[in-house]
Amino acid sequence: MTILDILRNKGIEANKVSNSKGGEYHSPCPGCGGNDRFIVWVDQNRYYCRQCRKSGDLIQFYRDFEGVSFKEAKSKASKLPNKQDNRKSSSSISLSPIEPSVQWISQADKLIVEAHNSLLVSDKCIETLLKRGLSLDSIKKYSLGWVEKDLWISPQEWGLKKEGKLWIPRGHLIPTFFNFLPLKLKIRTDTNQPDKKLAKYVEVPGSYQKLSIYGDMHRPVVLLESEFDAMLLQQFASDFCSCIALGGASKKPDKNLFMELQKCPLILYSLDYDQAGVNAFQWWYKNFQNLKVWMPPEEKSPGDAFKLGTNLRNWVYLGINRK
Repeated sequence: MTILDILRNKGIEANKVSNSKGGEYHSPCPGCGGNDRFIVWVDQNRYYCRQCRKSGDLIQFYRDFEGVSFKEAKSKASKLPNKQDNRKSSSSISLSPIEPSVQWISQADKLIVEAHNSLLVSDKCIETLLKRGLSLDSIKKYSLGWVEKDLWISPQEWGLKKEGKLWIPRGHLIPTFFNFLPLKLKIRTDTNQPDKKLAKYVEVPGSYQKLSIYGDMHRPVVLLESEFDAMLLQQFASDFCSCIALGGASKKPDKNLFMELQKCPLILYSLDYDQAGVNAFQWWYKNFQNLKVWMPPEEKSPGDAFKLGTNLRNWVYLGINRK
């Protein structure tokens, strides 16, 4: 018997929405109701509710929805045929990325200073970031900037061996620092240009292909998709968590970061709740025993939830401390 079988015995029918992970099913939550907020992954026999945020395996299911003790839940689960946890360590981690050249770092530093100064004199650009929840102190702390117009740069000036000119689009500049050096630059493009169809985010060529780390990795880690969300969370909860921004749901840690994450006390999986984030979960689940799904109570990302009034500090605290 599986979690799906128990749901059916409770009169709750789950609808299959995907073939991934042996089948993903959505249904009303046995605890808080709704329509399709409760998710079951067949291969792992695990569940997660987007509303009440309860998640776990079969044992936790009994504790959450039948109110029994851990000992009783374990006893009930042991009497039922249960799928084994088939986690296997994956070798599909990134190779150690190559750091940008001294020449690239020097040019990146100049661009950061220029863009940061441009941002600080633009009330409109600052207001855009303030609406995301970032304070002026955070804007300064992370050296966020504004690239006023499209730039076409010489690859040679940046130490890159490429032909032609390289494009840096107009938009908000998001630098990432490693050991105080600017090794990655990303632009949140200005999409309010009706004559252009632009990607939402563009990395400056030559950027360090390493995930962006914010805070002390000895603390519990929150995995996020967006650098903006990571900065926002650090603004409110840097005293008890760190953040890693993937910069894209499909991106993975390099070997060194992989090993660091294995040692973390806890990893909260909080990627955007969309198909890309759901698809990426399988790899993280298989590779990290210390992983816990912790989605925001509203909207698909912490940043969006903040705009609706979610207290992100309390949200992360609950995720870390709830058993």
